Amino acid sequence: MKNKRVLVAPDSFKGTLHAAAVARTICSSLGRLGIKYDSMPMSDGGEGFADVIAEAIEDGCERNAQVSSHTATVTGPAGNNVLARYYQVDETGQPMTAIMDCASASGLALAGGVENNDPIIATSRGTGELISDAINSGAQVVLVGLGGSATTDGGKSAVEAVNNLCKPDDVKIIACYDVKTHFTEAARVFAPQKGATPEQVDILDKRLKDLAGCYKAKYGIDVTGLTGGGAAGGLGGGLTLLGAELAPGFKVVAEYVHLEERLKTADLVITGEGRLDATSFNGKVVGSIIEMANGIGIPVAVIAGSIDARIAAEQLWAAGSNDARRTDMSKSPVRVISLEEQFGKDESFTDTAGCIERAVDTVCG
Repeated sequence: MKNKRVLVAPDSFKGTLHAAAVARTICSSLGRLGIKYDSMPMSDGGEGFADVIAEAIEDGCERNAQVSSHTATVTGPAGNNVLARYYQVDETGQPMTAIMDCASASGLALAGGVENNDPIIATSRGTGELISDAINSGAQVVLVGLGGSATTDGGKSAVEAVNNLCKPDDVKIIACYDVKTHFTEAARVFAPQKGATPEQVDILDKRLKDLAGCYKAKYGIDVTGLTGGGAAGGLGGGLTLLGAELAPGFKVVAEYVHLEERLKTADLVITGEGRLDATSFNGKVVGSIIEMANGIGIPVAVIAGSIDARIAAEQLWAAGSNDARRTDMSKSPVRVISLEEQFGKDESFTDTAGCIERAVDTVCG
């Protein structure tokens, strides 16, 4: 391996390490082993989306760009004030661009996590206020990562905030989804992960369906068939009422970090995430990298906190070879290491970085 070059392109390990920290840990191990590497933290529109793009722009020596961090006090998901952050990019010959995560203003963590979130009242207003602050500060393009929200309000509060606080007509908003879920599917698919009881899911489901009808009557836009319209509890669909374009977050990030070009210079790709399961192959970082690397002929190693072995194996065969119905993980064309299986559930959570280092030794040592 010492004469090989490894591309390090992980997603975050939710609840333990963000993507940049995972990448640093992997690169540190590779450096110790004397292996050349190229570090490229990734996001699919979920956790760390804004940080990943801002870092890629700052590191891009071919770009004459100034990246600055801005904060604004906005309405949090529970209705209290929170301090939210976004980046502003001033690049010669390019429109002023703002990059933000909706989680910075409307995130589940801001509501106190699943245990303390009230999914019925959780509001996306703060995201609308953050978008407005960026527009009023001169942004002509706004990139919004839609992962990690506490909300299932269909983006109603965010849309109202933008319309009340700024003039978005001449601004290009790109809402970057990390799930392909449709608007009226959002409550049943994701509200339980945000603390909703079965009875609350029914309420939220009806609310989204009613809201879709109201949106069509008022704006003439049918949000129900939009891929990614259900991201962030329908915020994705809601933002289209402001003229927003819905885009897969992975593809947006891949363009900024020049993923395809950097893949072609690698002999191996190491990627990873906290939980490898069927959703990993639905526009997420790991599945998308496997597909892209397979198309170029670059081998892939995946380090995951834990694995749904049966489902993930089927998906790995589908993404990494032409034999899509195999379920034997040991024979998969993609090498996968589960920290939980290798080092135990407790250690994989309490010392994730240490476990990742040892996993790299297994892959490359």
